[in-house]
Amino acid sequence: MLSRLLSDTVVPVLFHIGPVKVYSYGLTMGIAFLIANYVLIKEFKRRGFGADFANQVTILAVILGLAGSRILSLIENWGDFLKDPISMAFATGGL
Repeated sequence: MLSRLLSDTVVPVLFHIGPVKVYSYGLTMGIAFLIANYVLIKEFKRRGFGADFANQVTILAVILGLAGSRILSLIENWGDFLKDPISMAFATGGL
């Protein structure tokens, strides 16, 4: 019941800024990384590390997280990847 309710209310595109579409998934990921960075900065300061180091860790997590999810997507769709590796590796839809 809950999954049906949630799937009926998901809005993929929240709004447009000129020609740029703002997707709900991307905005949610961005907010999550900002909150995680804030918490990480607080924890690093408590342990005696600098905020710059926390920012570097967050940026690295964003880059490696997106790259890892793309690689996993290619592995999960291995048959399609073998048929057309260039378009699968650099597809514009999704991760």
